[in-house]
Amino acid sequence: AGAFEAWPRRQRLPGFAPIEIVFAKTLTTAEAASLSEVELAKEVEQRLKSCLLQAQQQRRRRSPSRFV
Repeated sequence: AGAFEAWPRRQRLPGFAPIEIVFAKTLTTAEAASLSEVELAKEVEQRLKSCLLQAQQQRRRRSPSRFV
């Protein structure tokens, strides 16, 4: 969250703005090997959705009126 504020599309050079990065929980090779392809895809999808939700919540806490 925050990259667009640091470098909006119509701005020639980036400016200074806080950037927040959300990392998913690590998926070990043992975990991945124990899952079928369908289960693995569902697990990755769930972890990505969780990251997206967390990033959206962080943005709302920073500036509730700008991020809906």
